[in-house]
Amino acid sequence: MRVSDFDRDAAITILQDAHASGRLDLDEFEERQDAALAARYFHEVTALVADLPEGRHLIGLGGPVNSPVPSAGAGRVVPTRNEQPGLKVVFMTGRAMRLEPGSPGRRDLAVWGGHDIYVADAMGRGNVVVMHCSALMGGHNIYVPAGVRVVDETTAVMGGCDVEPTAMGDGSNGTLVLRGFVMWGGHDVKLDPATIQGPPPRY
Repeated sequence: MRVSDFDRDAAITILQDAHASGRLDLDEFEERQDAALAARYFHEVTALVADLPEGRHLIGLGGPVNSPVPSAGAGRVVPTRNEQPGLKVVFMTGRAMRLEPGSPGRRDLAVWGGHDIYVADAMGRGNVVVMHCSALMGGHNIYVPAGVRVVDETTAVMGGCDVEPTAMGDGSNGTLVLRGFVMWGGHDVKLDPATIQGPPPRY
């Protein structure tokens, strides 16, 4: 049976829990995370968490996920299905905004406009933030702190996402996944100047 984006996100949440508890090192976590993002069938997802106590919930369902994965415990907010953000539409305008700590991401549609979105507060070692951002003749500027790995899964027609080389990290500060549809526009992912140590940049 084929998996959905939520099935993949649930598996990644389990991998996050295992990484946070020390069962997976960073390399193992990233390898399995990449496999989860690329998975097409449910058995591929369950194989990634079969050796983890955190994975018992997902494996026990025996099929696609129908309920949220339990929280990892005190002090850590884990995105669940009920926390998925609603779609926001921006038309011929935009504003600066920040993702809150523990945020699962955003769902935006930009038409002839777009926001400046700062994700530093939501990132961190082992965190996965999913941005479902679509754009038509517009797009967002997404500012990431150093160390964030950016995974571009958007579908683009006469447009696309531009990830600046300085904004592509090694995953030591989390992973940002970009999804959505882009036409005649796109998103720009840039390094957040406020998170760079040293003297402030000159403009």
